[in-house]
Amino acid sequence: QSYYKRHEESLTNSEETKGSVGQSLMHKSASAQVTGEAIYTNDIPMPSNTCYAALVLSTRAHARLISIESSAAERSVGFIAFYSAKDITGSNHIGAVVKDEEVFVTEYVKHFGAVLGVVIATSHELANSIAKKVVVNYEDLPAIITIDDAIKSESFFEGRHEIVKGDVKQLELESDLIVEGDIKLGGQEHFYLETNCTVAIPHENDHLEIYSSTQNPTKTQNFCAYVTGLPASHVVARCKRMGGGFG
Repeated sequence: QSYYKRHEESLTNSEETKGSVGQSLMHKSASAQVTGEAIYTNDIPMPSNTCYAALVLSTRAHARLISIESSAAERSVGFIAFYSAKDITGSNHIGAVVKDEEVFVTEYVKHFGAVLGVVIATSHELANSIAKKVVVNYEDLPAIITIDDAIKSESFFEGRHEIVKGDVKQLELESDLIVEGDIKLGGQEHFYLETNCTVAIPHENDHLEIYSSTQNPTKTQNFCAYVTGLPASHVVARCKRMGGGFG
């Protein structure tokens, strides 16, 4: 027994067993997170004159935007402002790779929940309440829901990206057996561990400081600059931690 004990101690203390391989290591942020001391974007103390934003979202999957009436919202207690596409001072187009998305819809709604405008109010609760008072008039259009509907309607994304290796047609001619069929995948968005939150702080000389729950502060900086018409050097994007990221 003493031999095995000495042998175990020898292995434990040897240089070969030191290091992180095979060891149970604590995540660097674990202590702050499990104790609740970790500060996320939504935990940042706000000054007394903070304005709060709530988005006005489309209730149609596919429609032409006829009008947006904010008069009832403007009469509400706590209302500060309402902004839509006509108020954009830079570009209204954004996108992770191709800038084919609108910040605010100009004419055609292309999906349920598309952003039509934003209400600014004196509190978070009032902003959400007032946003519901904005009246939107639509002309409903046929909605394409499935891939089969899209093919039938010849509704495709512009441009075509292919990775091609070999001659498929020739291989089909040379094959003894060809198996054909369809497969459907139920892809879903990830469930975010932190709610989306952004704090924008205006500074002197048209500078902006942005705190947000994002995986990409650089894109946050560039998009904010692009949409507001500011130089990217005037926008500082910060993200201490975001609670959960995938991919």
